[in-house]
Formats: sequence, structure tokens, C-alpha cells
Amino acid sequence: MDCLWNEYDTVAVAVSGGVDSMVLLDKVHILNHHKKLYALHVNHQLRDVSDEEEKMIQAYCKQHNIELITYTIPKNSFNPNKSIQREARDIRYHFFETQINIKHIDCLLTAHHKDDQLETIFFRLMTNRYNYQPINIQQVVARDGYQLIRPLINVSKAELIEYAHEFKVPYMTDASNTDSKYLRNFIRNDVFKVLDDSSIDKHQLLNLADYMEDVDDLIDLHVERYKMDIENNALSRYKLSEENRLVIQRVLVKFIQKYVAQYAVSFGFLNEVIRVLQSDATHASFAIAPDWHIQIAYDKLIVRNKNEKTDDNLEVVSPGKYYFNDYKIEIKDEISPITIRTRKDGDVIEINGMHQKVARILKDLKIPVYDRPKIPIVCVEDEVIAIGHYKSNHHPFNNKIIITKEN
Repeated sequence: MDCLWNEYDTVAVAVSGGVDSMVLLDKVHILNHHKKLYALHVNHQLRDVSDEEEKMIQAYCKQHNIELITYTIPKNSFNPNKSIQREARDIRYHFFETQINIKHIDCLLTAHHKDDQLETIFFRLMTNRYNYQPINIQQVVARDGYQLIRPLINVSKAELIEYAHEFKVPYMTDASNTDSKYLRNFIRNDVFKVLDDSSIDKHQLLNLADYMEDVDDLIDLHVERYKMDIENNALSRYKLSEENRLVIQRVLVKFIQKYVAQYAVSFGFLNEVIRVLQSDATHASFAIAPDWHIQIAYDKLIVRNKNEKTDDNLEVVSPGKYYFNDYKIEIKDEISPITIRTRKDGDVIEINGMHQKVARILKDLKIPVYDRPKIPIVCVEDEVIAIGHYKSNHHPFNNKIIITKEN
């Protein structure tokens, strides 16, 4: 077991009653490398032996003076139209994190072991789930306010069973683990059994994970150069399109999830964005979540919320600083009333005796379509005298007005 926490940490072990978690609890208890130890158990009431399992854990914790906190999921709580395994996991972690906050727990320990690691690597490899997450189970993960630690990740299932028998650690076996209708069980009981009976060493998957970790580190070095662009919500299309495809994918994932954190980015979606990114198209928009889009316009990529509120009208009668959407407008001297508004259909501005359409000017200047509705149009008595900081005529008021884009 790898001890990856400090002796002054408050530690909790997630205990199911199976051999993995019972051995972990026993090892952590014997090690006594903590300020306080809790055992956390969720009774899912999905099996006939669920209550018996909880009583076994209670007896063990009472014998070893370990504080046990349990939660019983009410019967018929699970939606039959959803994945019970995923729903159960969500309920468990909600319970765990509630107790972490109440008890000020620093580290949550789970009993994932080497066999789980091999199954996970194989599963993520064969289902193409390694592009936007590590291919393996991470041993230490920083969560909000605590660390999730897997101390047994380098220990095999066989070693855990041997330990339980040698030191008489009680545990119960979940009969559903033999049912190959579940994909993880199919990998464990069918696929790996065939590999074990052949000359192929499944443990080479661990070497693959190490290699992929090095690849991820190299990609992240390139992605780091886009950190400020992501923060500022403005990626350079041409700069990004020259990168390796793996770098582009990772940048796009980080970019999207910066603004829509829970969005699951698919491989096909990213490839389509990259295809358009590297094409001659000047504008494109891709829905990424309700009301959210990633937009391509000329040399820029941005993430936008369609419902984002914008200023549409501002009356100015005296000097000062004013803010209109993404623009700062400074009036340096006394002026007659002016109106600052957004663009209207048919707007024109007179420059050198010629009337020019505002819409045409913005298109010729290659102003992104998503920026055009936010640009301040400065008017005096319904006459357009300035289009943001992009274009103005010879009206004397323009000598008293400074318009700058804030971001």
C-alpha cells in the first residue's frame, strides 16, 4: 500500500464490504498514520445481503474502534431507465462529499487496485475515451477541498485476497461481479481470461499508460501557450490551426470546458470544429450546450452565451467615462446630447460627402459577426457620427470623444 497522506490528516475510507475496501480499511487502521480515521459506507439495498454486509462492517469498526458513518438509499430510488451503476456512484459521492464537509476530512481513500487499473486502461483504449482524459486511473486527484487517493492501485486483487485470508479480515463477495452482462465484468471474466491463457501479457497495458502519460505531458507543454488566450476568450484561429491535431483537440477541450464546465466533448465534434477551423470558411457556429456556442469568425474563436445581456441605448449629456458593452467611451469636453446605441438595419454614416452603409463597413473591416451587435453607434440627432473606434466622420464632436475596446 502506498501511504500518500500525512499523519496530521483526517482520513476517510470508502467501504463497500468487499475484499478490496475491507483490506484497505484494515491496512490504514494498522498503519495508524492519521489524525482521525472514518469509515464511510453506503447501503444501496440492491442485493439481499446488503443489510448483512452493513452489519459486518459495523462489527469490524466496533471491534477496532473506527467511527463508521453509513447512509441507506431508500428502496425504489433508482430510475430503471438510467444506468444504476452511474446513479449509485453519484449518490455515493454526494454522501462522501457531504461527510467530508461536515467532518473536515482531508483525504478520501478508495480501494481501486491493479486489476481495476488494467480493466480501466483496456476499457478506455477500446472505447476511445483516452483523448480527453488520462487513459488510466490517477492515484491522487485533487478535488474541491479534499484529495481522492487510491493507495492500492499498485496492488493486485490476488494479493488483497491473500492478505484478507492471512490476517482474517472479514469481507463479502458481490455475486453480480460474475455477471458478464456488465461491460467491466466482461473484460475481467472473459477478455482477460483469454489473454491470461495466451502468451499476451495484459500488464503491458501499464507500459502503454506510462507512455500515454508522457505524451500528455508533451501536449500540455504546447497547450500552456494558449492559457491566456483561453482566459481572455479569444483564440487565434490561424495560430491554432498550425498546431499538431492532438494539441488543437486539447486546447479546444480546455477552451470549451472553461466556460461550459460539464460539457462532454466528443471526438467527432472536435474533428468537425478542426475541419472548419482549417478551411476557408470565414464564419461558423457550433452548439456545445443549451444557449452556448463556440464561434469561428475570421481569425478568432470564442465561446458565447446566446442569452448574454448587452447594452442597447445610452444617452450622454456631460463629460465623463461611460461603458457600453465591451467599450469605454470618454467624453473630454462639454457637448450637446448624444445617443450611443447598437446598430440598426439601414444605418449609414456620411464620410467625405459619401454615405456608406454601417453593415458594409463592419464586414469590410472583418469585424466578427458576434461582435457587431455590441459595437457602440454614436449619433447626434439621429445622424451616425462614429462606429465604435473603427470609423468616424468629421463631425466636431468626434474631437471630444475617445472610444476604446476593453477586451
